[in-house]
Amino acid sequence: MSTTESAIGHGATELDEIVGNALRSLIDDLSVPSWHGREREIVSLFVLGHLVPLCRRGSALFEPTQIGIEVAVPQYVESRRTNPDVCKDVVIWPRPKMTVWNANRGKTEYPLCVIEWKSVNRQDSTTQKTRKRSEYENDIEWLRRTAELSPGFTGYAVLVVQGPGSPTLECARTFSGAVERMWLSL
Repeated sequence: MSTTESAIGHGATELDEIVGNALRSLIDDLSVPSWHGREREIVSLFVLGHLVPLCRRGSALFEPTQIGIEVAVPQYVESRRTNPDVCKDVVIWPRPKMTVWNANRGKTEYPLCVIEWKSVNRQDSTTQKTRKRSEYENDIEWLRRTAELSPGFTGYAVLVVQGPGSPTLECARTFSGAVERMWLSL
């Protein structure tokens, strides 16, 4: 076990492997010249075509119903938002069929992982591209703050750039308040 693995713990290491493998296989699908899509289409393709097939009994991701698309998670306390929860692109819960709400309808259930996405598309204007890159940086900060406040939480911020050539993907990873900006680059 490497120093990194011992520092981040077993569950995060498993999620890193699962998420990394799903992202690597996704980039192949995005590279097909006939495929075109925005952020929502990429998220759907990622979850249904690349993440769900990696569910394995005995792993951190053992049941498809641990995965949520555009579901609520607790908002960290210092946020400027007044709402106590916020919807995130892809959420992996510790157990199947979980939501942010506990048995008392309080918003206290925390996910294992959040994967936030941004997609810079071929037809985006320069202003849109700049805005999406800024939003990607905001995603990294939100994930960092959440990872700092939620023990065991892992966050991934994914930026897909679809241009005239092959698409590129970069992924930042957060854990325990630390950020690895180029955790994965494809």
